[in-house]
Amino acid sequence: MWVSVRDAATLLNVSEDTVRRRIRSGDIPSSQEPTRSGFRWLVEVPNLVVEPAPADAPHAHRTDSESAAADPAVEALREAVAALERAREQDQANFERERATIAEQLTERTREVRELHILLARAQGHSLPLQDSELTPAHASAAARAASQHRRPRPLWIRLLDALRAP
Repeated sequence: MWVSVRDAATLLNVSEDTVRRRIRSGDIPSSQEPTRSGFRWLVEVPNLVVEPAPADAPHAHRTDSESAAADPAVEALREAVAALERAREQDQANFERERATIAEQLTERTREVRELHILLARAQGHSLPLQDSELTPAHASAAARAASQHRRPRPLWIRLLDALRAP
């Protein structure tokens, strides 16, 4: 059945602007009808669309939420949305736990790298401004062992000076 844009909006329970948008997008079959003052749009509305109910009908005052609640498809969609929201919340909680674990591991690895730098510097005979108290006891003893085993020889000129000073 072909009707005007205004009648189509009433039958489809949408605004006239929505009907015009659907015409532009090609969602609703339409055609132009010439008139004396220009043209008017006619919209094809399926015959399944029932005329709007009179205002005094008992269901005419139902709200959109009441109408939607009666539709089983809407209820199924609501349940699906609720399930997706629960899954998203669970994923968010898992992500936060994993992020905290990774942050702890990063802190530990940073500390270990700092300790390894100290050990390496001591093994090569360099002194660092860092304190031994920052090392764990196991690392401190390993640093002392490494320093004693890999001590670089003193330069020749220092050894000669030492030899001259000796009585």
